[in-house]
Amino acid sequence: MAKHVREGDSIAADHADGDTRDFKWKRLVKHPVVGKIMTLYECDRNSYMQIVKVYSGDTEHLKGCYCDLGDELNADAITIYVDAIPRIKPKIINKSHRHKAQEFKIRNKCFGTIKTPLDTLRKFLSLPALEDQKKLK
Repeated sequence: MAKHVREGDSIAADHADGDTRDFKWKRLVKHPVVGKIMTLYECDRNSYMQIVKVYSGDTEHLKGCYCDLGDELNADAITIYVDAIPRIKPKIINKSHRHKAQEFKIRNKCFGTIKTPLDTLRKFLSLPALEDQKKLK
């Protein structure tokens, strides 16, 4: 069970849960590693995704992809590939005190990759990176 926050970090799961503020269906596309046609979704603005059921497929070709139960991605934007054609409809939640936060539950094989880490926002505000702050302490 680990939290991944760097750009390019990926997880693979049979079932995954998460939440975001902006959940968008994009298109059907071939996954760059697996080579299978999958549905592409993009989560934007404070996205979170966690493995609920471990990936049961072949993990030899998934180098650098985390597949342990409880592994999670925390980022500003996440790209999700789902092995299903029907669209996933997220549910709007109000418990988080975030405007229009959406919760999603994926019950098919899926792959999530961090597109934009949270640390990127700090650069625009001219604040030191999170790793630099740890070194200063």
